[in-house]
Amino acid sequence: MAMVENWTEHDVGNVRNALRELQRALREVYGATAPVVMVYGSQARGKANAASDIDVLLIYPDEIRPGQEI
Repeated sequence: MAMVENWTEHDVGNVRNALRELQRALREVYGATAPVVMVYGSQARGKANAASDIDVLLIYPDEIRPGQEI
Protein backbone atom coordinates (compact mmCIF):
# COMPACT_ATOMS: atom_id res chain seq x y z
CA MET A 1 0.00 0.00 0.00
CA ALA A 2 1.52 3.30 -1.05
CA MET A 3 1.70 6.30 1.26
CA VAL A 4 -1.39 8.44 0.98
CA GLU A 5 -1.18 12.21 0.80
CA ASN A 6 -1.23 13.63 4.34
CA TRP A 7 -1.12 10.16 5.91
CA THR A 8 1.59 9.12 8.32
CA GLU A 9 3.28 5.72 8.50
CA HIS A 10 1.11 5.18 11.59
CA ASP A 11 -2.08 5.72 9.54
CA VAL A 12 -0.91 3.33 6.83
CA GLY A 13 0.01 0.81 9.52
CA ASN A 14 -3.47 1.07 11.03
CA VAL A 15 -5.05 0.32 7.66
CA ARG A 16 -2.75 -2.66 7.12
CA ASN A 17 -3.56 -3.96 10.60
CA ALA A 18 -7.29 -3.59 10.01
CA LEU A 19 -7.04 -5.52 6.73
CA ARG A 20 -5.01 -8.27 8.44
CA GLU A 21 -7.63 -8.48 11.19
CA LEU A 22 -10.38 -8.75 8.57
CA GLN A 23 -8.48 -11.54 6.83
CA ARG A 24 -7.89 -13.35 10.13
CA ALA A 25 -11.57 -13.11 11.10
CA LEU A 26 -12.66 -14.41 7.69
CA ARG A 27 -10.29 -17.38 8.06
CA GLU A 28 -11.81 -18.12 11.49
CA VAL A 29 -15.30 -18.23 9.98
CA TYR A 30 -14.57 -19.86 6.62
CA GLY A 31 -11.39 -21.83 7.25
CA ALA A 32 -9.83 -23.10 4.04
CA THR A 33 -12.62 -21.55 1.97
CA ALA A 34 -12.04 -18.01 3.27
CA PRO A 35 -12.36 -15.31 0.64
CA VAL A 36 -9.35 -13.55 -0.80
CA VAL A 37 -9.12 -9.95 0.48
CA MET A 38 -8.08 -7.35 -2.09
CA VAL A 39 -7.81 -3.57 -1.93
CA TYR A 40 -8.76 -1.65 -5.06
CA GLY A 41 -9.54 1.89 -6.12
CA SER A 42 -7.55 4.98 -5.28
CA GLN A 43 -5.82 3.35 -2.30
CA ALA A 44 -4.45 0.51 -4.43
CA ARG A 45 -3.35 2.92 -7.15
CA GLY A 46 -1.57 5.17 -4.65
CA LYS A 47 -3.81 8.09 -5.67
CA ALA A 48 -5.86 8.39 -2.48
CA ASN A 49 -5.94 11.40 -0.21
CA ALA A 50 -6.79 11.72 3.49
CA ALA A 51 -10.53 11.84 2.70
CA SER A 52 -10.52 8.70 0.51
CA ASP A 53 -12.26 5.56 1.59
CA ILE A 54 -10.72 2.10 1.42
CA ASP A 55 -12.33 -0.19 -1.15
CA VAL A 56 -12.13 -3.86 -0.18
CA LEU A 57 -13.11 -6.71 -2.49
CA LEU A 58 -13.79 -10.19 -1.11
CA ILE A 59 -13.51 -13.01 -3.64
CA TYR A 60 -15.23 -16.16 -2.39
CA PRO A 61 -14.06 -19.48 -3.82
CA ASP A 62 -17.36 -21.19 -3.01
CA GLU A 63 -21.05 -20.37 -3.21
CA ILE A 64 -22.23 -17.79 -0.70
CA ARG A 65 -25.12 -18.82 1.59
CA PRO A 66 -26.20 -15.60 3.36
CA GLY A 67 -28.84 -17.33 5.50
CA GLN A 68 -26.29 -19.69 7.00
CA GLU A 69 -23.64 -17.01 7.39
CA ILE A 70 -25.89 -14.63 9.29
